[in-house]
Amino acid sequence: MGRFTQGLLSLFRKLRGSQGKELRILLLGLDNAGKTTILKKLALEDITQVTPTQGFNIKSVQSDGFKLNVWDIGGQKKIRPYWRNYFENTDVLIYVIDSSDTDRLEESGEELFELINEEKLKEVPLLIYANKQDLSKALKASIIAQGLGLHRITDRVWQIQACCAVNGDGIKVQRFHLEPDQISWENPLKDYNPPDYTSESLFNKPWADKDSGDKSFAPRWNEKDGNVDRRSFIGYYQVVSGRPLNPIGRTGIQGRGVLGKWGPNHAADPVVTRWACTDGGDIKMDETTRKRILQFVAIQRGDTGEWALPGGMVDPGEVVSETLKREFMEEALNSLMLAESDKDDLKKKIELLFKHGDEVYRGYVDDPRNTDNSWMETVAVNFHDDNGDLTLLELKAGDDAINVRWVDINRDLKLYASHSSIIEKVVKLRDASW
Repeated sequence: MGRFTQGLLSLFRKLRGSQGKELRILLLGLDNAGKTTILKKLALEDITQVTPTQGFNIKSVQSDGFKLNVWDIGGQKKIRPYWRNYFENTDVLIYVIDSSDTDRLEESGEELFELINEEKLKEVPLLIYANKQDLSKALKASIIAQGLGLHRITDRVWQIQACCAVNGDGIKVQRFHLEPDQISWENPLKDYNPPDYTSESLFNKPWADKDSGDKSFAPRWNEKDGNVDRRSFIGYYQVVSGRPLNPIGRTGIQGRGVLGKWGPNHAADPVVTRWACTDGGDIKMDETTRKRILQFVAIQRGDTGEWALPGGMVDPGEVVSETLKREFMEEALNSLMLAESDKDDLKKKIELLFKHGDEVYRGYVDDPRNTDNSWMETVAVNFHDDNGDLTLLELKAGDDAINVRWVDINRDLKLYASHSSIIEKVVKLRDASW
């Protein structure tokens, strides 16, 4: 998985929505986590001279219609008891973790949970920066989320963002603000000059495309390009100056963001369902709709804490049917941690369950990672467990997921990206309660 995000601003917009706000941001974390460097990056200041914060720093940053008053408090043990003096009227809590300091990860987690249990920080939205991702010893953000047990945080909006304060990757990338009528390419927008961003995490990765300006990169757009399928489910897309154009329209950012491929990035989402039953085995009926209640297997994302469908990218040369099985096994059954013999047994059981599926969606995904030149598309297939075969298997979160469970489906469900619309299609297919 993985998610392109505007970090702090995107987190706050989930809650408040409007611009013109003045926000009080509290920036905390252990000493040497990189808090001050992050603050200087946000303020577009030089980072060559950064010393440990003995007390506190305050900076006001104007960013995309918001005035951010950021309080950076030192993280040494002798200073931490004084953190509580700064809790009052906090709008967003930023907590910075040194992803390479595995010896102090447990200590960092203990301090974090002490903070969120403070009454004055109750329900305050939380952004965790998993910093120093450029170092070889750095743990992935999803691994940190699992290790700290972030799935236990249920009283607030939160997300964890992989970043590197030194080069700014994952910290300060703002989309060009667009009104709804400015999204379509057909509507001229002469002042449109969005930032061009491709995460350094993609550089020199064997599964990722090269830079569009690389002379050795000669893709075959709109067709099968070796093992890479560059065709879009939407149809033909334009290519301008060597870069594909998002067929839906402008997104406010150029480049690839955190997506591996220029143009369409193909994914597959298995929607595994069963009927909700009473302890006696009778199917539950919704009292209002008078229809049967459907359940689906949902995973909790390690980066945002949002519930979502298990799923992921189609590997080059892989057929979608294999991706569906592989992603479900990895994220909902933790197959990556099984012995080969146990994995083979599990695969046989999944083969039976996934033998017959109903495709419910094939197309563009309204995903926060989308850019003007790279975007997500998916195939969603419903596998309905009528015989209770899956009930015999133990659900266990794996890969980038930090939690997994059966979830009752209703129209109030809030899921990642456009997953709610996919679930709604399954509901209609099964004539279930909505």
